[in-house]
Amino acid sequence: LMGVQSTKEHTLQLQQEQIEKLQQTINEQWKLALEEPLEKQQVVNQSWEQRLQKFLRDLESQQQQLEQNWNQQLQQQRKVQELQDKMQMQHAEHKEAAAAASKELQDASHAQQQLEQELWQ
Repeated sequence: LMGVQSTKEHTLQLQQEQIEKLQQTINEQWKLALEEPLEKQQVVNQSWEQRLQKFLRDLESQQQQLEQNWNQQLQQQRKVQELQDKMQMQHAEHKEAAAAASKELQDASHAQQQLEQELWQ
């Protein structure tokens, strides 16, 4: 579970870095674009808006994938835990059954000894 958590945190960290780089690039482009004529500024704005929308769609897709993987891993861990619990219960039941059989055997042996003693008397 810790491995899953650190993978998730690492991916989120990488996404955060991507966002920061994109913001920095946008700011630099804005500074350059402000020195350009208005028509060129509009073209640059549209271009960046399209890039930004694509980036956000990719980011959303990555996060959905991450969430799916996260949920699948949690489900797998629950299944493993359930199987481990089931195995422990079966082990305990087998120990109880063995103890009961041993007790029955002792009781039967004791009863047989008593019968033999009574026969010899």
